[in-house]
Amino acid sequence: MKNILIQSFLVVLALIIHQTAFAQKYKYGKVTKELLDLSECSFSKDADAMVSYVSGENSVLYSYSQGFFTVLKMKKQIKIFNQNGKEAATNEVIFYSPKGGRGRVKLRGLKGKTYNFENGKIVETKLKDDNVFETQLNNYFKKITFTMPEIQHNSVLEYEYELESEYYTNINDWILQSEYPVVYNEFYTSMPQYYNYQINITGPFAPLSDVNNTYDENLHIRTGTSNLNSVKVPFNKRKIVFENIPPVEIEAYLANKSDIQAKITHQLILINWPGEMIKKIATDYPNFSKSLLESSSFGVVLKNGDFIKNIIDTKDIKSPLEIAEKVYNIFNEKVKWDGYNHYEASYSGKSLFKEGKGDSGDINLNYIAALNHLGIPTSPVILSTRGSGTLHPFYPDFSDFNYVFALSTIGEKLYFSDATSGLPFGNLPNRCLNGNGWIVSEQGADWIYTKKDFSGRHMMMTEVSFEKNKVILLSNEGRSSYFAFSDFELLKTEEESAFLNKKYTPENVKIDSIIIFEKKPNSIKYRIKSYAEIDDESTKYVYPFELRPFKTNPFKKETRNSIIDFPYLQDYRLVTTIDIQPDEVYEVPQNIHAALDDNSITFKYNSNFNANLKKLTLNVEFKINKNEFLQDEYPDIKQSLDIIINKLSEPVVIKKKI
Repeated sequence: MKNILIQSFLVVLALIIHQTAFAQKYKYGKVTKELLDLSECSFSKDADAMVSYVSGENSVLYSYSQGFFTVLKMKKQIKIFNQNGKEAATNEVIFYSPKGGRGRVKLRGLKGKTYNFENGKIVETKLKDDNVFETQLNNYFKKITFTMPEIQHNSVLEYEYELESEYYTNINDWILQSEYPVVYNEFYTSMPQYYNYQINITGPFAPLSDVNNTYDENLHIRTGTSNLNSVKVPFNKRKIVFENIPPVEIEAYLANKSDIQAKITHQLILINWPGEMIKKIATDYPNFSKSLLESSSFGVVLKNGDFIKNIIDTKDIKSPLEIAEKVYNIFNEKVKWDGYNHYEASYSGKSLFKEGKGDSGDINLNYIAALNHLGIPTSPVILSTRGSGTLHPFYPDFSDFNYVFALSTIGEKLYFSDATSGLPFGNLPNRCLNGNGWIVSEQGADWIYTKKDFSGRHMMMTEVSFEKNKVILLSNEGRSSYFAFSDFELLKTEEESAFLNKKYTPENVKIDSIIIFEKKPNSIKYRIKSYAEIDDESTKYVYPFELRPFKTNPFKKETRNSIIDFPYLQDYRLVTTIDIQPDEVYEVPQNIHAALDDNSITFKYNSNFNANLKKLTLNVEFKINKNEFLQDEYPDIKQSLDIIINKLSEPVVIKKKI
């Protein structure tokens, strides 16, 4: 008996020690001097701020007036470490709130405090209404932005709010991992057992605890037209706790940050209410397409393209491609994109042209309707834009989609187009190049790869000559297709002079002048004059590819946790010619031809000397022939770029003959 008691005591003691070791260190509403004095995060010492505590409680509730609905109660505590961390004081909440209609999602109870230690005591400053701003983003979504007051380099801030939503079928993801480290994250759910949610924890972190229990609740449920019956409904309650989650690492050529963030996701699969037919919620994509085609804000819009006959005249145009291009150009010229993404429409075509602007759904759905009315078979393709996440391959969710573009069949060729983009017909803007999109069609509903064979080409021709104590480089650079589109996008937001000053930051030469000397819809050309001082006339160092596209390797780490995603294929051609005098000799980098096994990356470096012209020519061809590389291919990609960048950094050495 004594041994049993001792063993039981040791088990209990071990449990107490375990629980103490993982005891919650910080609590919402209890800010201590210790937290205010804290200078760094113990497990992420370079962090500018940390989330010391965050809690979410998502409940599926019922009221006889509105039926089932969800409420998310969110509380967050953040510790600021330095000046850069002050950015954590500004936060935003985006939620569905139709313009001019009743809001199906409501934000309530927003409040917060900032804590500082001043004159030997903790001082609290409340969030005021003056620091809360409401913006109607578009016809569907609203944004609440708030900035916490009196933020200093050692402040602690707290805020909380509730989001009430009629969409119990769609519970928003609970994000575990953010740009700042998270010390303590707890998430509660409370759901009726008759609602079968598939709950997944994604990411590499295991929960500290995951506890389930059940309880009964009496609900007064209306049956028939007016009768209220008291029904005992079993509920599942779950609490999941995580500790010490490092910040999400943003890596080069990452298409969707949300794909690598640790999070908890919920998908309502079915409702199995006693005595009723089982109702499947997570339906398949064909049925999803059917519901869209029956929708007044999607399918009905697609059937009403006759407005276009009052806008353009196509009777003298015989080529279907010319008709499509004319319709595309009219939409680009007459209707401006308001900058917001959506896949449904609030305007008819006639109203859209009268208004003169709309979101991507307004413009592209009416554009598709117009093409179909004129005999150009065109289907909408809905997708999640680059940066907004990857679509689930089996279970569609309305909230996962945020964009639509056009897929036209002309002859035997398929054409992508987006009438918000301003790009040449047949191209998609960079935001659309995000894996697969879903074709919404009664006949050919299916997935389609959005990147197609899109590519960019970069060419640079450089002539090197010598003048007194200088090396002179005259370069003509041409960028076409998606390289040019990228430059055009930047030129929309920046002054040309500022853009050009930032475009090149060479190390071994100085920029004398740079101009844009040609712009076409599909290309842009630059002329750059640069130079370097010569310290020793007897030995000249020429860096022939100083204006190369990659200055440093964008891949720094030894391993990679996410897919490497190039939005389009890339083709680089660099040619440099150098004058060599009769009394000079030269040393050039060794020629190299290299490629990965599948030729997904190829690189050629060749030099050639023309004795008659006294010119040394160096040619480089570098191609990225694949859009996406898996994590296990990362070491090869990193090593390839190391080799390429090092080779392009090598100088040509020119010496006087002895």
